[in-house]
Amino acid sequence: EIDNEGNITEEEKDFTGNIVPSVPENNIYLGLSYSYPFHRNVSGFIKFSYTGISGLWVDDANTDKTDAYHLLNSVLGLDMEFGKFNILLSGSMNNMLDVVYVGFTNTNSADRRFYEAGTPRNYFASLNLGYRF
Repeated sequence: EIDNEGNITEEEKDFTGNIVPSVPENNIYLGLSYSYPFHRNVSGFIKFSYTGISGLWVDDANTDKTDAYHLLNSVLGLDMEFGKFNILLSGSMNNMLDVVYVGFTNTNSADRRFYEAGTPRNYFASLNLGYRF
């Protein structure tokens, strides 16, 4: 803290009984997956995941807290084997419901900019090639 003359002063603060910042009370993850063999060399799969995070404090004084949020993600893909070769092709949608949430906190930020936005709905594709020795 700065006094009237511009000098930096220290102030004793007691955080006894406060909840540790940046640690949610609840952090839940659930996953569900299903695969189906289309052919002896080709199988398909689908996966869904749910993440639920309760609100968390962003400073030692427990003056600001994030809102809880819930995210749904999905992956759809094919797994193919040709002799010793393997091809895995998949696509994913993350944050399917396009939830606006705090993805990262700057704990005890001096300028009180505690919050960084989470990732909006996004998509990706992946191709993995493998060889078994």
